Amino acid sequence: MTDSELEQQSADERLHTPMTIKNGRLRRELPPDLFRTAFVDFSQAAQTFAMNLSEDLYRKFALRYIEYLQEIARGLESPRPHAVHGRPACTLIRAELEKLFRSHFFRSDEVAA
Repeated sequence: MTDSELEQQSADERLHTPMTIKNGRLRRELPPDLFRTAFVDFSQAAQTFAMNLSEDLYRKFALRYIEYLQEIARGLESPRPHAVHGRPACTLIRAELEKLFRSHFFRSDEVAA
């Protein structure tokens, strides 16, 4: 097995493992098949959102924030990207991406809890 095949297998295993999302006190275990679907659907929706941003600066911030949320989904600890010079648009972008994240990884009755 080559290094690239091992890396792909490792990436596939991460996408198939149950995850725990911590949102305040909320933890949610997702079965592997639901996790993979939620991860792919979230990634596509988030990428679409980011690519529709007109300013390159905000698009780059959105793409960094998507990577951060994907790492959270995989159970990795990473620093949260900072807003670009405290610009309010970054706060709005972050809020929209987090809303997309919750809508794909949590049922609506769990998000309200």
